[in-house]
Amino acid sequence: MALKLEHKSSLKVIACLLALVIFAAGSPVAAEGMVLRATDLQGQAGEQVIVEITADNAAGTEGGQFILQFNPETVRPIAAEPGTLVTEASNNLHMVNLDYEPGKLMFMWVTAAGDTDNTGLVCTITFELLSDGLTNLAFDQVIVAPDGIGTGQMVPGRIAVGDTEVDRDEDSDTGLEETEGEPTEEPEETTEEDNDENLALPVDGDSSSSSPWLIAVAILAVLASAGFLLLRRNKITWSKQKQ
Repeated sequence: MALKLEHKSSLKVIACLLALVIFAAGSPVAAEGMVLRATDLQGQAGEQVIVEITADNAAGTEGGQFILQFNPETVRPIAAEPGTLVTEASNNLHMVNLDYEPGKLMFMWVTAAGDTDNTGLVCTITFELLSDGLTNLAFDQVIVAPDGIGTGQMVPGRIAVGDTEVDRDEDSDTGLEETEGEPTEEPEETTEEDNDENLALPVDGDSSSSSPWLIAVAILAVLASAGFLLLRRNKITWSKQKQ
């Protein structure tokens, strides 16, 4: 009877450990990393719209950088301001380059004390609407500090000008080159002046691809530990019964 009770107790321990492993594997922060989102907006040529860039899973980050791509024939960025995620952090710093490249702008922020909010507004970008059409607001070269935070799948926005409707399912010319998967940063030779101007933060690798292996190893480790405990407990029980 005592042996059966011990087996039931061991099975409960194994079930609890497996539940903890599965819960940790399914955590959005562990699986995704920080995610940036841009809003969808619509207006008429000659008007101005304000796009919000928000962040999810931002707790513990100390800054970041991104390039935002758009169709320069449809919209033109004219201003950018930091959001509450940046301005409410101590020792904060931000920089913006609206003319980074044709059809691209760059925004960089630093919160040396680290962000405590998991979700918040990174910045707002004011666009002037130039001509009728539809443009994507696609993220490129997203960098997050410190190392280990990681990044997830970014959520682009859209600006529709004129009678064009914002429809993510329609196949329309957005003025951007289509790429497969997330864009990656190509290595370039830079000078000391370029490094001072860009103020690039350390690039953090994407660790999401290794998650299934880590989960499998964790489950095997739990099972091995549980099996060892069962064998040890059974040996002690059998030795007591023989005595």
